[in-house]
Amino acid sequence: MSEMPQVIRPTDLCQQVHNHLVPERVITIKSGKDLLSLLREAQRWETSFESLSEWEGFLVIRDEAIGQLLRRLISESNVHERMIESMIRMVKTIKDPSPKVVDTSQIALDVQDELALLVRLQKSELMIHDLYQDIRTALETSDLKTLMDEKNAPIFLENLDSLVAAEAKHYELVTECISKR
Repeated sequence: MSEMPQVIRPTDLCQQVHNHLVPERVITIKSGKDLLSLLREAQRWETSFESLSEWEGFLVIRDEAIGQLLRRLISESNVHERMIESMIRMVKTIKDPSPKVVDTSQIALDVQDELALLVRLQKSELMIHDLYQDIRTALETSDLKTLMDEKNAPIFLENLDSLVAAEAKHYELVTECISKR
């Protein structure tokens, strides 16, 4: 018998968000290599969501509202992945930052029902939001001139702020969908 997923109800939302937004570790970015590592982690999550959600998640969706939400998240993840790719190209590194193949095998949506899928999506959206926010916070104390050309810094930060806001919105949309169940 499968275990029911933990559903984060709106009454628990403030505590859950607080627990996730208070970092257990502080990220520091001292080099282009550090920044690239974090961006590639974000890229891995965005890319895996696109491919796995499309092929595995869609097959079990019966509720049209959930299907619409999933299609929106997939579409926006595709946009986010392209944004991250452009941000990766802005980072100064010793070697040319050639794109790495993104391994999506570690992230699987092996869920048996729509509620479990939503809970899994909720956790993923919060995690990627926190990653983008942690990168943004770390960049506030980093020397951006050593990480990227000065002309790219405003664009990079604008993209990062856009990703933080988008993932917060995704989390909100998934949470709203869960609360209607």
